[in-house]
Amino acid sequence: MTTPRRVLFGRERFTAELDWAGLARLLPGWEVVASPPDRIADHLDGVAAVCPFGAWADEAVLDAGSFGLVHQYGVGLEKVDVARATELGVWVARIPGAEAFAAMRPGAVFVNVARGGLVDSGALLAALQAGRVGGAGLDVHAREPADPDSALLRHPAVIATPHVGGLTTVMFCRTGEVFAANLRRWADGGTPRWAVNAPGFCRWPGLR
Repeated sequence: MTTPRRVLFGRERFTAELDWAGLARLLPGWEVVASPPDRIADHLDGVAAVCPFGAWADEAVLDAGSFGLVHQYGVGLEKVDVARATELGVWVARIPGAEAFAAMRPGAVFVNVARGGLVDSGALLAALQAGRVGGAGLDVHAREPADPDSALLRHPAVIATPHVGGLTTVMFCRTGEVFAANLRRWADGGTPRWAVNAPGFCRWPGLR
């Protein structure tokens, strides 16, 4: 019997206007399901991948399921127990990182109005310092309120605003494309891009 490919999101909707079901077209053969943030452990039956979206993916949640991937979508991984995930054979991935900045056309301008946790701040600063990224516009930050003395915000090629943008349909769709492509890559036996760990095995039965 084939293990269902089901991805669980740790919040009922992306926004009031945008439902996670909108990603179904990008994930043929997958079932897209959602849970209240504090009920993830109760919705793990048949789940292959979890997107916490700000909910906790702590030891209790990780131990409760057989999923093999925790993948960030629009927030950071601060609430994910990466060490425990690695022990259990669960990949943890984020978007984007240094690899993504290296792939950009030299001198490109990077803009983030989605979530600060989407971006590896150290990788962005390094890309700016190396000239790989020509400039950055940041409306959201890894820590808020942002530290005005941080090396990233003080970089002369950075324009920063105090989180006055917002979640948009464009962000939902574009990030969804990258997210879905990485899920498919992993489910086909590949190493997920922008992984923050490297477990020696993957516990999800669908990859055995």
